[in-house]
Amino acid sequence: QMGIGDGLLVDALAEMGLDGPTPEGAFYAMPRVPEGWVDEVIDRGVVVVPGEAFGEGGAGHARISYATDVETLKEALEVMSEATAAVR
Repeated sequence: QMGIGDGLLVDALAEMGLDGPTPEGAFYAMPRVPEGWVDEVIDRGVVVVPGEAFGEGGAGHARISYATDVETLKEALEVMSEATAAVR
């Protein structure tokens, strides 16, 4: 069963057109992202980790932690949405 943060993150990523497995029991997601997305998000002040940091299978993905309060998560998701539009 997803909590508020899980659902908020999964729904927002889907709206951005970023898909990946639904988090199950952890506080992070690892969606597929367009080239340049990680740098664009970081340049805008939100820290995400390139999937490559977790091995070759992570290439083309980003690890996003949502172990934070809902308001901070909403602000970060807005930044991610703007970054997604910028790299597409």
